[in-house]
Amino acid sequence: MKTHAVIEIEERNLTLTIGATTGDAARVFSCDRFPLAEVNQESITRVLRALGTDPLRGALGVHVVVGDRRATHFVATAPTMPERDLVRFVGREAVRLSSVASAEGLLLAPRLLRRLPDGRLQIAATALPRAVWQPIERAFEASGMEVLSLHTTESCLALAAAEHDEYTAVLAYGDGRARFVYCDGGAPAQVRRFILGGMSDAGAMALAAQLAIELPRTYDWLREQGHPEPKALIVGRGFGFDEDSLELLRGDLDNIGEAEFEWELPDGPTGPRFATLMLLAALFREQPQPSLLAEPTVRVPWSRRRVAGIAAIAAVGLALGFAGVVNARRTVDASDELVRVESDCVQLEQQAALAEARVAPAADVVELEPQLELALSMRRPVSRLLAELSNSASDAIHVESLQFASTAKLTVAGLVRGETRQQALAELARFVAGLRALPYLEAGGQDEVKEVPGKPECLRFVLDVAWRNS
Repeated sequence: MKTHAVIEIEERNLTLTIGATTGDAARVFSCDRFPLAEVNQESITRVLRALGTDPLRGALGVHVVVGDRRATHFVATAPTMPERDLVRFVGREAVRLSSVASAEGLLLAPRLLRRLPDGRLQIAATALPRAVWQPIERAFEASGMEVLSLHTTESCLALAAAEHDEYTAVLAYGDGRARFVYCDGGAPAQVRRFILGGMSDAGAMALAAQLAIELPRTYDWLREQGHPEPKALIVGRGFGFDEDSLELLRGDLDNIGEAEFEWELPDGPTGPRFATLMLLAALFREQPQPSLLAEPTVRVPWSRRRVAGIAAIAAVGLALGFAGVVNARRTVDASDELVRVESDCVQLEQQAALAEARVAPAADVVELEPQLELALSMRRPVSRLLAELSNSASDAIHVESLQFASTAKLTVAGLVRGETRQQALAELARFVAGLRALPYLEAGGQDEVKEVPGKPECLRFVLDVAWRNS
C-alpha cells in the first residue's frame, strides 16, 4: 500500500487528507479540517504539532496546496529560444503580472503548452511569491514534516480540465466563495472569484441561479482580455447540483458536468476539497505534477525541421563512415602491396648480387642478366615518395589517401583549406608543382578538383601521377 498525504491551506483553514492505493484500488480514508487564527508560521506550527505522533499515517511526506490571491497564473507566447532563456522570459512575465519586485522573489512552475505553426512557443506558468511560502515552510520544518511538493489551488483544479477541450472552465466552491479557473490545455490561465454569501443555505438551485448571473459576466471579461470562450464547464462536488441546476448553467457550453472519481471517499460532514481530490487523483495514477519547489525548466521537443536536419546529418555520417571503411580497405591493400614489392626487391637484389659475383672482375662492361633488368624495372622509391610528399604538404594541405602499386598509376587525394578560395587554390598549386617536380614521377593527366559544398574556401582534390620509367 502506498500512502499519500495532502495539506491544503486556504481561507484560514488547514485541511489534512490521507489517501492510499493498493494494487488497482484507491481510497481516501480520512479528512480533517482545522481553523487557523492567521496564515502564519505560529498558527500553522501549532496546528501541525497538535495532529499527533503519526499524522501522515505512514506517508513519506506531505504535498502542500496553497490557496492565495497573490498567486499568478498565465500563458505566455515566446519565440523559439534555448530552454534557459525561456525560463528567464517566463520569469520576467511573472514579475510583470505580479506585485513582486524581481524574479528571485517568485517560485515558478512553467511548462510547455504547444508549438504554434509559425514556430513560436506557448508556455503556461504558475508563480507564487516566496513571501507567501516562507512562513509556511518554516512551520513544516519546525514540525519535522518533509514537504514533497508545492502547488496552488488553481493549478490543482486545472487537473480536472486535462482530458477535456482545449479551453475549459473549472468551478469550485468552499466557505461561501466560488472560484472560476479558466484553463488552456489543462493549465490555469485566468482566475476569478465570486462571493456567494448565504446562498449556500438556500439550496443548489439558488446557488445555480446566482452563478447563472456571474458566469455570463465572466465570459464577457474573458473576451475583453482576448481569450476564447470556454466550451466545457467542470463543476466541483461542493455545490451539490442536480441535473436541473447544471442545465441552468449550461448556456452556450458544449459540455457541462461534475467531476467524477472512481474511488471511495470518506463519510462525514468534512470532505476533501476539490483541489485536493484532483491532486490525489494524479498521485494515485503516479503522474507527478510540476512543483513550485523544483528548479523551473521548460522541456521543448525538437521541431520537425530539427529532426529532419539530424536525420540528414546521421545519413551523411553513415555515408562518410562507409567511405572511411572503403578508404581504410584501400590503404590496407596498398600497404600489403608495398610489403610484397619490398620483399620481391630484396629477393631480386640477392639474385643480382650472385650474378655479379659470376662476372669476371676485369670486364669493362657488365652485361645485366634478365633477372637484374626485371629487378631494376620493378624497384620504386616508395619511402622517398612518402617523405617528400609529407614535406611538400603545408598546414593547409591534408592528404587523406595515397594509392599506388608497382606498375599502376599513383593517386593522391586530400583536402586543401585556406582563408579564401584564392589562397586555397594557391596552396594547391604549390603542392602540385612540388609533386610534379619529383624526378621519379610524371604527370598522369587526370587530376580532379572540387569545391566542398557550402565552403568555397575548401577544395577537395584527386591527383594522378605515374612512376617514371626512363
